[in-house]
Amino acid sequence: MLKKKGLHSLIVPIYWVAGDGAQKLRRHMKKSVKFFSFVDFGPNQVFEDVSGRHCIFIVSPVQKRICKVLRFKRECPIPDIIAGLDTKSEDRSGNVEYVEVSQSAIYDMRDKITLATVQEGTALSFVESHPALFPTFGDAWQGIIEATDKVTRRLLEKVTTSGEGIDDTFVGKGVFVLSEDEVRALDLSQEEMTQLVPYYSDEHIRRYYLNRSTSEFLIYSDRSFRNNVTNFPKLKKHIDGVQTFISSSNRPYGLHRPRKRQHFVNPAILCPQMVRKPRFAYSETEHFVGMSINLIVPYDKNHAFYLLGILNSNVVTFWLNRRAKKRGANIDIGVSTIQNIPVPKQDDTKNCGEVSRLAKELFLYLSEKPPSNGRNEFNNHASNVEKRLNEKIYKLYGLGEDEIEEIEKEVATLEI
Repeated sequence: MLKKKGLHSLIVPIYWVAGDGAQKLRRHMKKSVKFFSFVDFGPNQVFEDVSGRHCIFIVSPVQKRICKVLRFKRECPIPDIIAGLDTKSEDRSGNVEYVEVSQSAIYDMRDKITLATVQEGTALSFVESHPALFPTFGDAWQGIIEATDKVTRRLLEKVTTSGEGIDDTFVGKGVFVLSEDEVRALDLSQEEMTQLVPYYSDEHIRRYYLNRSTSEFLIYSDRSFRNNVTNFPKLKKHIDGVQTFISSSNRPYGLHRPRKRQHFVNPAILCPQMVRKPRFAYSETEHFVGMSINLIVPYDKNHAFYLLGILNSNVVTFWLNRRAKKRGANIDIGVSTIQNIPVPKQDDTKNCGEVSRLAKELFLYLSEKPPSNGRNEFNNHASNVEKRLNEKIYKLYGLGEDEIEEIEKEVATLEI
């Protein structure tokens, strides 16, 4: 719709540069316009009441060889942001990075916008030359959606009739997710206890392993439970007492999205969706988790430790930092993003075998509680094993020294 020499500029959430929902838009832009300039505000909040990461871009049908890119590398006060937008001024704070990007390096092979420098573009190209996790190695699913897990004050205010006082004693009360004290208070029969499962949250997902020290339990009310709810009178009475707070589409007694039970009892790799730095944990036994955690189920369980090593590697951390949706300083790792993670085929049997072995070693080692008087030695050993693991994985992706340096430099800026 632009005139031949027209300019088009917007300030928008940065999700569109790599999000699956904006794929048609990017392909249209790739055919019809060239980028003149692009501003990535990084972790800086542009609008007072709007979270998430934002960008400004200018495009035009006019042929242009170079796009000027300005990236804010860290959070900074408003005056520094304004000063940083002036490309003629010299940034001495280190807050801003100015680069010129060739039009040929703006899009990657999957038509996602990278706006990469030559070196960065090369690293991403090497990584993305490998097949996606799905459908080659496995699939991913979101965890259970309870609707509702516990009563929050916000929910309490929403359901309280106008003019009535707020009963704060309800805040924190379990609906489908119960504390140990709440379970004891229900005095359930043995049969009813079989309907409760240990429930894990983001804080239980560690790098390589699942911390099983949980004090919460989920009433796993799938279709089987709903159809036989009269066999569980005390659980039924509990759920009847919190009906006001249940918004599930399977109410009065069912979880909103219980998923398939097999996803939570077969071996899987778990990943919190919203993180500063990605982390993946392997679990061989029960691992019931909520919607803030995604599950990766290998098609072949013999590949589980190979995938665990790849997913926790510097390469995948780098890729996710570039490709996943950003929400402020956090990375939003959705199911579709996980499905598209590039994973090398297991053609190099020697290095692939080493990746599996080292990842399993880290899983078993980190699952053990470190000795109180030898924590530093414990952590140093884990770091050394992980360093060797990353070296094997760099070879599988076919990365050279320049690409490895770029990846490690970026990964070092992320915090767990």
